[in-house]
Amino acid sequence: MPHASLDIGSNSILLLVVDDHGRVIHDAVRVVGLGRGLGDRGLLKADRVELALEVLGGFVDIAKGLGVAPSAIHAVATSALRRALNGETFLARVRELYGVTVRVISGEQEAALTAKGALTGLRLPPGPCLVVDAGGGSTELILAKPDPLLPGQQTFLFRHSFELGHVRLHERFFASGTARPQDVAQARSFIAETLKAHWPAQQPRSVVAVAGTPIALATAQLELGQLDGNAVHGMAMELFTLRRWIDRLLHVDLPQRRALLPATPDRAETMLGGVLILERILVLTQRTNLLVSNRGVRFAILQ
Repeated sequence: MPHASLDIGSNSILLLVVDDHGRVIHDAVRVVGLGRGLGDRGLLKADRVELALEVLGGFVDIAKGLGVAPSAIHAVATSALRRALNGETFLARVRELYGVTVRVISGEQEAALTAKGALTGLRLPPGPCLVVDAGGGSTELILAKPDPLLPGQQTFLFRHSFELGHVRLHERFFASGTARPQDVAQARSFIAETLKAHWPAQQPRSVVAVAGTPIALATAQLELGQLDGNAVHGMAMELFTLRRWIDRLLHVDLPQRRALLPATPDRAETMLGGVLILERILVLTQRTNLLVSNRGVRFAILQ
């Protein structure tokens, strides 16, 4: 019998369907921007709610067509629904319309699930690995190392969820539609200060980045016409490459940004904030590159 998971994030909604052996039957993502305009404690916008409900309805239909009943879908929600004052109203509509019960998970739970899913299928050097999930509304950092007593399992040395995401950075520093060098400098300082407030005492040997920003960049680097998770999973991305992307995104308008990211144009508007987060993390870890992971919360839920 197939199994399905839904991950409702601040920027994207993801659906994963696997068979009894864990093989992927369907893996899809739609950028919805549920957390746009939300701030630290606000209301979900009506147009974002309607789009999210439309996407969820389509995903539930796909899951049903593949043999998963709505009541059997494992659904979680993260930063946007943790912050939204009308979050319970939204979740009640999802239950009423589609029969799916969504569980809002804490930042710490999100961090643990992210690491569990992200490291699946990656070959890493020995020692601690920092898993980074730079989402739209929050960024999770998890320092993990292989458990010597349980092959294939990880021991968490550190995990923290930061109120730092590419949508929130865009609204704070780049909402005018243009990005100036001074805006980038201010964003870099803000990111560094936020991360340093809760930074792990032990430095990692490797860094793994999951979620839309690194996957979109890797897809563009490979000049792929559409998203291909298998193609980008495990791909190395250098610090100088991230900085080159910052320069390219800084000096173009939104239509030109979309042209730079032909496979993921819906991520173009807030992409700069996401790249800045990844860049600052590599600087703080003193690493020269990171590995891209196409896995994450949706995989961990079904493991």
